[in-house]
Amino acid sequence: MKQETSKERPCDSGWLQAAVAWELCASIHAQFAEGKDALFSTRQADFIRHAAECREVASTEQRGM
Repeated sequence: MKQETSKERPCDSGWLQAAVAWELCASIHAQFAEGKDALFSTRQADFIRHAAECREVASTEQRGM
């Protein structure tokens, strides 16, 4: 069983990794789908929104520690 410590890094929760993953998706999508995807701007906005939401949760958890 893992012990919770105050020295636990904020990225241990997984939210920062999720934000990075969404940003990576946005980057790949921008590189390969621009001009080919009819819903490019919608999908791109979704990727960015999801990344921002994950970062917000991570920062909220960090403040709550």
